[in-house]
Amino acid sequence: MSTNNIKAVRGFNDILPNQSRIWGAAEDIMRHTLQQWGYGEIRLPIMERTELFCRTIGENTDIVGKEMYSFADKGDESVTLRPEGTAGVVRAYVENRIYSEMAPQKLWYMGPMFRYERPQKGRYRQFHQLGVEIFGETSALVDAESIALGYTILQELGVAPGIQVEINNIGCPACRPSYRDALVSFLRQYEGSLCSNCVERIDKNPLRVLDCKRAECREIVAPAPTIDDYRCEDCCAHYSTLQNCLEHFGVPFTMTPFMVRGLDYYVGTAFEYTTTLLGSQNAIGGGGRYDRLVKDLGGPDTPAVGFALGMERVMLLVEHFGSLATSQGMDYFIGYTAEAYTPHGLRLLQHLRQRGYRCEIDSRQRSAKNIFKRGHRLEAKQVVLIGDDEASSQRYMVKNMESSQQDLLALDDIGTR
Repeated sequence: MSTNNIKAVRGFNDILPNQSRIWGAAEDIMRHTLQQWGYGEIRLPIMERTELFCRTIGENTDIVGKEMYSFADKGDESVTLRPEGTAGVVRAYVENRIYSEMAPQKLWYMGPMFRYERPQKGRYRQFHQLGVEIFGETSALVDAESIALGYTILQELGVAPGIQVEINNIGCPACRPSYRDALVSFLRQYEGSLCSNCVERIDKNPLRVLDCKRAECREIVAPAPTIDDYRCEDCCAHYSTLQNCLEHFGVPFTMTPFMVRGLDYYVGTAFEYTTTLLGSQNAIGGGGRYDRLVKDLGGPDTPAVGFALGMERVMLLVEHFGSLATSQGMDYFIGYTAEAYTPHGLRLLQHLRQRGYRCEIDSRQRSAKNIFKRGHRLEAKQVVLIGDDEASSQRYMVKNMESSQQDLLALDDIGTR
């Protein structure tokens, strides 16, 4: 093999046919579930103005500070390959005045996202998300529906036994500042022992210190004050209602006071779907409430809640459980023993495809033995043989590859049984 072969960019992976079949099956399940729950699809541009993500995600986050694919276009405008989907949905919501429609507006999207991270299993520089957003409702019931929807999708995919649902209420502008002050005061005592990222976050985004994956930092922050002691009355009531609603939805959950989200726009409800089956990449997805984001982007004051699932990690769980095993086999494989019989095969191919069957015709003539052998390799349910006798009689040999039963059938009778 030549050493000059061009390879994929690091962290940008191919999804090959044997994988894409299972991806397609998963996506079909997701679409069906979302349709059942009354959500409408929105398709977003892959690239947005960089300012959008700086204003929504937060300039002090790792995503904006270290991970975005940003560059100047030919008009010297800074643009960015989207690192997440919510900001784009909110931009579209405001720009297209979707808020003028009857609330709530329930939207979903699916597609690739881009972050410059260290690639490893389950974490890539191009990755895919399924995202869901609900606009126009403040009720904890809507938060619970969002969490329940994500859990239902994971159930339908057959991976829920490996999932834990973690919930928190990270406070609101009325109560979070006092918690932030208490947390900063605690962290100041350990500046010499925390990692450099955590030290940097103490002033910029102290809640993110609680989410550090470094074992030494997690041990240090274990006795830190929690938001549980600082929530205002409204946040406490909202959190209590959320728990009650989740119980009615039948969603098992754990309250995790140190669970925070990595984006600045979250307020109040926050949640994650996690697993212990994928090593260090334990977060399958997550979300929360972002009541100020629409107004921050120039729209009316509109509450909102949503979540996203990381498709690569979901598919690793599907692989782990073997829950969506699919066959690449077809309904009919058509073979012929002489090139002169190609027209017979093509007529039959069109006949079967018009009836909705998955079919393939051989591209070359073979012996009868090799036709059946190839049909077996292709996992065909039925193999049609067109030889001398079949061509002259216009009755074709059809072999059921599971039962080995063989029948001679006219073209119009094939595919009717």
